[in-house]
Amino acid sequence: MAFWHWQLEKSGGATVIEPDTVEEMMSNIKRLFISLDADEGVIRAVLSSAEGRDVRKIANQARQDHMLRFVTSLSPALPERHRHSIASGIVSVCSISSWLFMRDNCGYDGKRAGEAVALSVRLILEGAKPMPTGSKSGQPAARAKALARRLATSGRQKRQGQQGTNE
Repeated sequence: MAFWHWQLEKSGGATVIEPDTVEEMMSNIKRLFISLDADEGVIRAVLSSAEGRDVRKIANQARQDHMLRFVTSLSPALPERHRHSIASGIVSVCSISSWLFMRDNCGYDGKRAGEAVALSVRLILEGAKPMPTGSKSGQPAARAKALARRLATSGRQKRQGQQGTNE
């Protein structure tokens, strides 16, 4: 348990799991994932032991509780079940297991993994934002299509910018 307290403090303290704003959360995620690289061997050892997994259950419950409060503060009108699902998804994506997966299977270092997770979390939170009453875009399918269009446009613009620099 002492290791996890030390790791939490090293990576930014309680604000890592209790952000006040979305921007603070994005910064915290990136800082946390970068800090994990320095202790990879110890983290792998703790995660692979039964005792380590038991210790993490306590920390993970605290993370889940904090994230549920954060999501509720951002989207109080969502049904409780949806807020819980969103909080659970964010905690899962922000987990050490995700960092490990990205290192082992995607070839990412902590910096790149943190960037990927921060983007994923931002998109999850964007999708959970309340929409104006009566707006067709407030419907889940319409919101998903609008988000997909924005991402596609953003990707095209980025590729066009890269082509311009390669010519």
